[in-house]
Amino acid sequence: MKKIDKILLVDDDRVTNYVNERLILKLRLADEIIIKMNGQEALSYLNEVCGNEEACPSLIFLDLNMPVVNGFDFLKEYRKFHLKKDIVIVILTDSKEADDIIRLKDAGNYHYFHVQKPLTENKLIDIYHKYFRNDDISRQMA
Repeated sequence: MKKIDKILLVDDDRVTNYVNERLILKLRLADEIIIKMNGQEALSYLNEVCGNEEACPSLIFLDLNMPVVNGFDFLKEYRKFHLKKDIVIVILTDSKEADDIIRLKDAGNYHYFHVQKPLTENKLIDIYHKYFRNDDISRQMA
């Protein structure tokens, strides 16, 4: 199984980050896991590393409700990067609020989809098979 080069976890909950990191490591899906505690930290990190697009993560798990810069504001700013590399963004949230789902749908044509917390082995495997199982990492964005 080909590993994902780099995964970025963006969530203000340390326990969630720890559990997600352990799950990814258990399944041996990534060479590197980066953790950021809010959208601002994540945007700063991407701004720093994505000058070389090969250094960008291939997968981002993004929480919506965070302090400083939330997931919605992260998505607005992320769109300004205009990267050539396709980065899969998985909105991983416990929000079941209809308004949040509508805001996601109205946010634009991002390469993302919504997954309810918690991240499970089955959800992670499904994401891997949908977006990363081919050696050329050809993706069929939803």
